[in-house]
Amino acid sequence: MWFPRHEEDYYVPKDVPRGHLVVYVGEDCKKFIIKVTLLSHPLFQELLDLAEEVFQLATNTKLWIPCNEYIFISVLRCISYELDLGFHYL
Repeated sequence: MWFPRHEEDYYVPKDVPRGHLVVYVGEDCKKFIIKVTLLSHPLFQELLDLAEEVFQLATNTKLWIPCNEYIFISVLRCISYELDLGFHYL
């Protein structure tokens, strides 16, 4: 069972709207707020697989994607473009 180590771990940051989550990207851990619906996209799944390989995705850590932030932004743009065209992933 997971127990938060710090009181702040109990709360979603106030700047994160409902239906979104925080992702940290790159060596500098730049914070991005993304829609939860992006998690099911195959490109984002690849980033999550990479994070799992590198960090073993412990349940008590922040979601950190170990790639260059420009690559991450490019992935988000590709996903957004596909969603604008009407493609949806489960």
